[in-house]
Amino acid sequence: MNFVDSVLFGEEEVEELFYISTTGISGKVPAAAATDNLFVSVGNGMLDLGSQYVVLDSDSQLIVSGLSSEFVSGKAGDLIQISGENFYQVTDVNFGGTMGNQLAEFEVLSDNIIQAVVPTGANYSEVSVFSSIRTGALGDTSLASGKSSNRFVPIPAVTGINSGQMLGGKDLVIGGQNLSGVTGVSINDINFTNFTSLAGTGVKATVPTGLQVGDTYTNTRGRINLLLESGISHLVQEDFSFEPFAQVVGITPGVQVGGTMTISGYNFNSGVFHTGEFAGSLGTGCLVSVGGQTGNFKIIGDAGGYNRIQGNVPTGINLSVSGGNVAIGVEITTQSVDIFSDDYPQTYVNEVRFRPGIGSPTFTSLSPKSGIGGDSIIIKGENLYGITGLNYRGGNVGVGTEFEEVQIVEVTPGESLMSVIPDTSNFSSAGGFLDLDISGHFGNVGVQSAFFVYGTPVITNILPGGSGILPGSTGTIYGERLYSGTEVQLYGGNGTLALANFQQKLNVSGYSADHTEIVFNYPNVFETGNTYGIRAVNQRAGTSLHRFTGFNNPVLSGVSRVSGVQGERVILSGAFEKIKPSGLTLGQKVITDFEQVPTAGNPHQFTGIVFDIPKNTQSNLINIDTSGGFVASTGILNVTPAAPEISGFYKSVTGQVPYYYNSDDQIFGGADTITITGERLNLATGIRFSGLNSEIHLNVFESQNPNTMSFILPTGVNPDSGDFILQDFISREVNSPFPLNIALLSGYDGAVVPHGIMNFSGQNVTGLDIVFKNPTGGLIKPETTTNAISGGVDVLSIKLPTGISNQNILITGRHNDSIVEVFAYNPLPVITGVTGQNSSNQISTGQLIGITGVNFGSSLASSGSFGAVGISGTQGLYASTRIDTNFGIENNLTGSGALGDPINYNTFFNKLEVRVPNDFIGTGKLFITDMVDGLEKQVNFFSENFIITGERVNVTGYGPSRGVTGSQIEFTGFGLNNVDAVYLSTVSGQIDTNLGSPSYNAAPDNISNGVISAEFTRNSNNKITVTVPEEAIEFRGKTNILFTGGTNYTVSGFEVILDASVVEYNIVEENDTPTSSVNVGNFTQKETINGVVFLVTRTRFPDGTTAVISSTPYET
Repeated sequence: MNFVDSVLFGEEEVEELFYISTTGISGKVPAAAATDNLFVSVGNGMLDLGSQYVVLDSDSQLIVSGLSSEFVSGKAGDLIQISGENFYQVTDVNFGGTMGNQLAEFEVLSDNIIQAVVPTGANYSEVSVFSSIRTGALGDTSLASGKSSNRFVPIPAVTGINSGQMLGGKDLVIGGQNLSGVTGVSINDINFTNFTSLAGTGVKATVPTGLQVGDTYTNTRGRINLLLESGISHLVQEDFSFEPFAQVVGITPGVQVGGTMTISGYNFNSGVFHTGEFAGSLGTGCLVSVGGQTGNFKIIGDAGGYNRIQGNVPTGINLSVSGGNVAIGVEITTQSVDIFSDDYPQTYVNEVRFRPGIGSPTFTSLSPKSGIGGDSIIIKGENLYGITGLNYRGGNVGVGTEFEEVQIVEVTPGESLMSVIPDTSNFSSAGGFLDLDISGHFGNVGVQSAFFVYGTPVITNILPGGSGILPGSTGTIYGERLYSGTEVQLYGGNGTLALANFQQKLNVSGYSADHTEIVFNYPNVFETGNTYGIRAVNQRAGTSLHRFTGFNNPVLSGVSRVSGVQGERVILSGAFEKIKPSGLTLGQKVITDFEQVPTAGNPHQFTGIVFDIPKNTQSNLINIDTSGGFVASTGILNVTPAAPEISGFYKSVTGQVPYYYNSDDQIFGGADTITITGERLNLATGIRFSGLNSEIHLNVFESQNPNTMSFILPTGVNPDSGDFILQDFISREVNSPFPLNIALLSGYDGAVVPHGIMNFSGQNVTGLDIVFKNPTGGLIKPETTTNAISGGVDVLSIKLPTGISNQNILITGRHNDSIVEVFAYNPLPVITGVTGQNSSNQISTGQLIGITGVNFGSSLASSGSFGAVGISGTQGLYASTRIDTNFGIENNLTGSGALGDPINYNTFFNKLEVRVPNDFIGTGKLFITDMVDGLEKQVNFFSENFIITGERVNVTGYGPSRGVTGSQIEFTGFGLNNVDAVYLSTVSGQIDTNLGSPSYNAAPDNISNGVISAEFTRNSNNKITVTVPEEAIEFRGKTNILFTGGTNYTVSGFEVILDASVVEYNIVEENDTPTSSVNVGNFTQKETINGVVFLVTRTRFPDGTTAVISSTPYET
């Protein structure tokens, strides 16, 4: 037995074998084993030991657990899972509650999970699992089956309902599968009553009536909701949605349009209706369609066991009757009635129809209202149904005249009838009215003077008439019975009435209201020598002919020229009547200036026409429209444009042409844009000017059109000539009507004081204005004193205003607001007042004074600087230029106001606060420094002399003239007791002499500014000793020594020399030059020259420069 490979109970293999020596085997029976043959496998062979009976015990019993919430319900075809124990050899899964009923397809996933498909007939019951091939002892099957502890709720599959629309109280039957779990039916949370289950394949419930809840009614329209066991529900698919039903059982018959009709039926409540405009607080309105026309109805009280709604029969329904115009058997066609449901525009099915009522016929119109016998007419009205006859009575046509019943040709039921007017051959020629009687099944109506029968027309006169009628003229026919629509016919053939002589119908423009006049138009052309006839024809008859003759047709036999220039003469020959107004044209251009040559002996006939080709015309046909008709030339008259014409010119401006465009008083400046006005200026190709040196040609324009052209005035045009010549495309020349006056400024006076006379010279400058600009941007136009011509040159003189700035001068005038801006003019600044002096006009050196004046402009520096104010007097012209003045400006103010003499009027001015320098004592006049040419005028403008007082300091000698730092220098002179500070400075050093002290502190950190203070001792008024400061070594050379106090004094030429005690000695490596020492120092440095190393000794100065002292070869 030890060769046995495996042991199987049927197909279930024993998992683990235990061998008992070579004679036995033991193992555990598989959990899934059932009664079956026992097989032993040895090598490639299989031994069948026969059937073995396997029984279940309590440990191997099949157990089914409860269905989880996920799988407790489902529809047919859904997959659910069933859990439990010992799911071996399972043969059946049942959804019916009993064995063998409602079996499902399934798959055992494990010994504790089965996956099953919900069967089509699943019931509301437990799910059972069963194995038919396993039992317990003695065939006990209870151990091989089990049921779920809870019930499965099948989701119904609805396949049909007995009706989708029902009245309340009717039974709704729902059929399908898996309906065993259904416990009720509802729609919109409204429960149906009397629910009954029909064996799992159907349910039945009673439809509820509309229930009032508050102010509304419930509605059972919607999807059916099936209530299921376990508190769940299922909405049936929309294919089986349910609708309530409102049933019509009766309608009030015979109500006319607009009358009140009542509809009776069942289930009439607003919950199921589409509400109309009569909806009240409880929604009592509904919309109803009658014969396709809608109207608003309202719910009224019940009667006779029926619900009722009421409303007016809507207008527009299509009424019709049977039987035509026969009095017997007329039947009114019934109309459909539809009540709109709350699911608008759906309506409830209704087979009950409404038969409307028809009122008596009425007459509204007849068309046409006039005519003759045999005319068809249309009679319109209302309720024209079942008409049995029409009858026309003579009325005014013939007293007592009546006609047989007239045939009705065509009927539009209820709206119109068509008939034919009886023969009027026996009617009076004067015509008249007919009365009309309409009779029918629903009543009769009569109409007096319904139709007017035309009379025959009569012509008594035509004006104008006779002979000499103008073609196209207006005529008037006078007569009787000339009704609207009467034709006016024209006949030729010498006025004979014959069909062959008919020519045309003439245009009619109006008829008189009393039918006695017709206004018409004669034809546009008459045949020469023909006599015509006019006839009036209406529908009934026509008149005889009234004869007349017209003017002759024009004949054009010759044209004197086939081409010409505008303005040249043209002669037309032929035979013509008088030309109509605007009758002679060249193309569309009307020729107003012409002459007609009369025929000898006949002043109304002409043999020729003479005219000049108008300007602004183009090549075209010559058109002649005469009293006798129209004729045109067979060929085109080729027209060449006339030469351009110049009417004037002006400096280009926006907007309209200025009034002075043709004035020779205009003036122009260089580069002005000039606009020429005139005619045919678009033909111009160039302009010639007389130049200063040679003729100037211009062929580039800024703009150009027939009436204007503009160009930029070229430079170099001779202002003495001014005339220009315009040339066109065929070299024709046109002279300017007056010359171009070109202003050319050649000079002006530069140095002029305010209110002085300033002269401007040039060409064409007389009559112009000189405009200056003030510092704030405004313009000042001074008074012009004279305009003169001197030596062939124009001279313009003005009185120079005050308050102007050094900006460009603007020249304007003579219709030109900007002739030219000339070079910037620097007005002479002048002083108008001084404050700070005493009554004797004395001022101390270093004193702060105020200076007021005008035209200062840019000649002034800003506050805190020097210059701009000078003085001339006893020491000669002192500080005549800005660089030599020493008045320090401490404040610079501007303003506008009244100044003192000599200006004495309101103007723009400057006010300076300046410090009197210490280095001047004397008497003189103050002035504002500016141009040298006008200095004398500036000095003399403010004529007061001022006395500058102060203590004079003067050095007459000193020694030594050179020295090292720390050495002393003695200075001799006078007034030295006034010295309060001493400074050394380089030649370029800056010292503020006005303040009496340097502009920089006397400290080493200001050495770079070139100023150092020095210690000093005043020995007496005639001697002072100064010590050279250590820092002066940085100057190393010529210096200035300044004494401040009194009038100040500067000594130049003292030399600061080197001091050996400050020499340093250093030894450094090659290319390492010391830079840190503040004194003069010596250093030795290695330097390689041509491969040889030298020791070079140099002296280094504080400014970084060096000097070689010695050089020796370096020995290693």
